[in-house]
Amino acid sequence: MTDGMPLEQILAALDPDPDRLVVRNEFAAVAVSLRDPGPGRPRLLIEDLRTHRTVELDALELETLAWARHEDLAPLLDPSNSRWPGGSTPPGTPPTTPPTTPPDAPPEREGT
Repeated sequence: MTDGMPLEQILAALDPDPDRLVVRNEFAAVAVSLRDPGPGRPRLLIEDLRTHRTVELDALELETLAWARHEDLAPLLDPSNSRWPGGSTPPGTPPTTPPTTPPDAPPEREGT
């Protein structure tokens, strides 16, 4: 898996493929190609080049994206919603433990 590998190394390791378009910026690198699983069923195949996770989108799904506004996509762009396993913190972030006493609770008295 190339997760965590710098984008330049990922791109340098790719085999040339004239049927695949690589789209990238400083945050992501994906490969896009057309897949035809059967007559009349072409799909757009999108692969995350870091994790090799893929999705196939059909014509209706692509049309929905064409009609979407950028604010409709905002929840999909937040990595804490789906990309970081186990919650809303990025990998490598030390876990935080919730306080055992709420911050606004009165101090405990001895002997109670």
